[in-house]
Amino acid sequence: MINKYYNTINMLFLNGLYNVIFVLYYENMIIPFKYIEPYSKRPKQRFYLSCVGIYEKMETESIYRPEGTWDWLFMFFHDPVTLVYNGETIECVSNTLVIWDDTQGHQYGNTDSCWEHSWMHCQGSVVPDSLQQVGLKTGVYQNLECSSVLEKYLPMLYEEKMRRDCDMVLLEYLFTCLLREISRLQNPHTSALPKRIHTIKQFLDIHYQKNLSLNDLCLHVNMSKPHLISEFRKHMDMPPIDYLIQTRLGHAKSLLLNRNFSISEIAERVGYMDIYHFSKLFKKHTGHSPSAFRGKLV
Repeated sequence: MINKYYNTINMLFLNGLYNVIFVLYYENMIIPFKYIEPYSKRPKQRFYLSCVGIYEKMETESIYRPEGTWDWLFMFFHDPVTLVYNGETIECVSNTLVIWDDTQGHQYGNTDSCWEHSWMHCQGSVVPDSLQQVGLKTGVYQNLECSSVLEKYLPMLYEEKMRRDCDMVLLEYLFTCLLREISRLQNPHTSALPKRIHTIKQFLDIHYQKNLSLNDLCLHVNMSKPHLISEFRKHMDMPPIDYLIQTRLGHAKSLLLNRNFSISEIAERVGYMDIYHFSKLFKKHTGHSPSAFRGKLV
């Protein structure tokens, strides 16, 4: 009887756990979609989104549109394809972005295996202007890990396009944000921080007022001192302790606006128990003592 009771409890627990996992998976799953209007030249306007789709599955086939579709085409291939671009045949690897302008023809696909792609067709003066602003141009960008960016913006573009009260300004805004995030992926200096460096930065941002040493930081992310200093400097342009000082002094400047706090209280609030050490550091990095800096704010 007792065993039967425990077996029942275990089954309920497992079923409940399965349901939770299923719900979490479903809520975070990107459902493929596509929206296509007839290809045609639109009246002149700032921006018009005519087609958008994500994770469309294609059979073993190739697309050939020598005249193009009279609009700009942004296409991301999640799988390898063969592409003919400006007369050149290119064997594209997975994660390839291709941008065609409104005068180019299209030829792409894979006749050996099925493949997936995401895409959008758009028109308007905003398209070339935005590309120029973010440093992108027509062409082929291979090994570009922008699936997460597409998963973020293409559904929002689609949902807004489907609204009866579709806001063209909002569509334009989403489009330019998408281009800006793709552009950032082209520049390693503006790419996302490595996980452990992000963890250290976040830790310093939150716990700047505590008495932290380099050893504390190394233990927090399980890195050696030379490795931590080298990697942090590489991505943040300064060693971690310098970043801690800058963070503390940044908060101190803000606190100096509040006349309810004395200089010594501010020093303690940003992690310095010795007011003289705090004042010396503050003057070294700002050119003014804390009291002189506060006086300039009057």
